[in-house]
Amino acid sequence: GVAFNLGLLLAEEGKTAEAETALRTALKADPQMAQAAYNLAVLVAPKNLAEALELSRKAAALRPEEPRYAFTLAFYQRQRGDAPAAMTTLQTLLARHPAYGDAYLLLGELYVKAGKVQEARQLFARALEVKELPDAHRTRIASLQRNLAGSDAKQ
Repeated sequence: GVAFNLGLLLAEEGKTAEAETALRTALKADPQMAQAAYNLAVLVAPKNLAEALELSRKAAALRPEEPRYAFTLAFYQRQRGDAPAAMTTLQTLLARHPAYGDAYLLLGELYVKAGKVQEARQLFARALEVKELPDAHRTRIASLQRNLAGSDAKQ
């Protein structure tokens, strides 16, 4: 709708307060508009992580075919300190979208921080088997995988 387009335009111009109002109007007019929920989540995250989580959860539930929404939810879950929820969100995302490289990177990071090095190693090996994985992600994941192997040799 008009409010949604206006909200995006205002956000691009750096008018975040006005953009937030327009996106809230769009979401009120159409509570099923995942794009409005997602964009509003990104706008409010710096000042209200709880609301950003709620909005990104809504966007991800409304549009499971859009991996960016689930990834953003996982990102905010991690920011909130809820690593187990973020891991679950990313595992579900990768089951649906196996070529979404950023999800492997974030999930691998969460595994390593949780001391689950074996899970990270298996995750990266699985990622490298995905033919559709973008080259930039393939290079980065291969490098992380080598670093994990190298850390074993030092121990």
